Amino acid sequence: DGGTNVSIDRRSFLKQAGGVAAGCAVGALAPELASEALASGTGPANPGKLVRVHGPGTVKGGRIKGRKYLLEEKAVALVHRALTEFTGESDPVAALGKFVNKDDVVGLKVNCLGSPGAATHPDITFAVVDLLRKIGISDDNVIVYDQYGSRMRKGGYKLSDRKGKVKVIRHWGQSSSKQDPKWGYQGKTMTPAGPTRFAKVLDKVTAVINLPVPKDHDLTGVTGALKNMAFGNIAVVPKFHCNKPYGWVDGKKIKKGGTCQPECKWGGCSVARMYSAPEITQKVRLHLADATGVLYHGGPQYQAKWTAVYDSVIIATDPVAMDSLFLRIIDEHRAKKGLKPIDQIKRPRRRPAAFIGHAAAMGLGVADPEKQDYREVELA
Repeated sequence: DGGTNVSIDRRSFLKQAGGVAAGCAVGALAPELASEALASGTGPANPGKLVRVHGPGTVKGGRIKGRKYLLEEKAVALVHRALTEFTGESDPVAALGKFVNKDDVVGLKVNCLGSPGAATHPDITFAVVDLLRKIGISDDNVIVYDQYGSRMRKGGYKLSDRKGKVKVIRHWGQSSSKQDPKWGYQGKTMTPAGPTRFAKVLDKVTAVINLPVPKDHDLTGVTGALKNMAFGNIAVVPKFHCNKPYGWVDGKKIKKGGTCQPECKWGGCSVARMYSAPEITQKVRLHLADATGVLYHGGPQYQAKWTAVYDSVIIATDPVAMDSLFLRIIDEHRAKKGLKPIDQIKRPRRRPAAFIGHAAAMGLGVADPEKQDYREVELA
């Protein structure tokens, strides 16, 4: 896994990203949102710390096509190097062991909505699974999961719930009659975003490693670490995009003239509020993003013509820092193609990534690039 370190100055990165303003998606918040801040000491470990490992040639032939578009050995090298660079450990097993231990039941939350080319690739996921085995975690205590079984299969995952084997399961159901009987949803509970049902897998695991992908999103601007956990672990997601005439504050439904609360439009409050629920924050240990490709327009479904090869893995314990980096990366690719930055889009609808700023205001992480510790590492 040898390579060369390349430190990237934050200001230089912003210039490379087409002049994206650092505060474009993280400011302009309603003052009252700060009152929702998490209790002291409950924010992420290593706030603002990010490492991107770049391995040229990880995507075969520089083209994302079909399911098997990664060189497995390079994908594994990216995961190993990301873990060692982030933790300072020389051994990737010891590095991952800083986040989970042999007694944990570990969930790996993948994102397969954009399968096959804008989803968490199995080579990335099972590189982590192999390290969990070396820590001493039995296959029976590893659960790879997402919402949609059909999308997981399209992305190259084989669903399985066999005893003694790694579980690869889905939980999605539009209603209780359609949910998986074993892996469906818990009873209704109130969250800071409103009432919902969490996936049963969250009750079965003691730790979650979040494996998001950087994507454009037609409602929330971008989707990444926060949304993969917040909306990827609940039933009936659409209502939390705030496309109905209400919002939720402190568990109470608020109506304002038939429109969403201003700060809740485009999921601006709901993503952050849902992520802040203890059912999520108390389980997530690490965010390890499959950034071998970047879907910079037309998301969240896969669009081949708007997916760029990025040959990277990005690691953080701070989901807000990761998502603000995703926004800069996506806007960088949009600029190269003559497309407007996400926050300047007005048609067919506005869709600023407002949830990133809201999450920062709540203490879920660091959104301001000037306050982040961002580093890039180049593999040989």
